[in-house]
This record gives sequence, structure tokens and C-alpha cells, in this order.
Amino acid sequence: DADIETLKNEISDEGARSHFLGGILRLAAHDFMDFDPFNTQNQMGPDGCFDPAHPANAGLPQDIWCRDCALQTLYDEKYSFVSRADFWIASANAVVRQTSVNNALDLRETFVWGREDADVCV
Repeated sequence: DADIETLKNEISDEGARSHFLGGILRLAAHDFMDFDPFNTQNQMGPDGCFDPAHPANAGLPQDIWCRDCALQTLYDEKYSFVSRADFWIASANAVVRQTSVNNALDLRETFVWGREDADVCV
């Protein structure tokens, strides 16, 4: 939570800051929106993967999760011991709290760790 706030505060332009925070929410959402409970081979869901070429992911900011992007750098340098899926959702939860009125939407106490990243993103 504090690290996301630090990254947020490093962005002085309000529009760029909103783009960054919204991008984190969208990244987490696009990771879990492909969940298919009827697919017995691969239910997907929050698995640390998203397909940037898939039409459903059109418009997902490409500067949120990339080699030199602040969020991926934070993950690589400090949080690579947890799954990308957990990191993306925890980051999105931090955004929700930090942007809610009086930080009222605090999901930290209800967060459950343990999502596993897929070996291959399809």
C-alpha cells in the first residue's frame, strides 16, 4: 500500500496520475475477467496473465506493466516473492483505498494471499 502511494505521489501531473492508478485497476481486472468455471483444462482467472492482443484487453494501458514501467520495476525489485496475480490485486486494493473518500474502502484485512501465476499465458 505504501509503495503504491509512493509511486502515485511521484507523478505530479493529475491526468498522468489518474492514468497510472486506473491502469493498475484495469490490469488486475483484466487478469481475473477471463475466468471460465466451465473450462476444466484451464479456468484462467487471476493467474498473473493477460493477453494484450486479445480484443477484450483493447485499450489496457501498455505503460502500466512493462519492462521499464514503475509498477513492474517495483514488483521485480521488492515483491517478486509473491505471484504477479497477488501483487496486481494487492496493488489494485491499494488504489481503491487511496482513492476512496477518507480511505474508507480498505480491503487489507480481507485480502487472501496464495494465487498462483500460470506458467503460460494463453
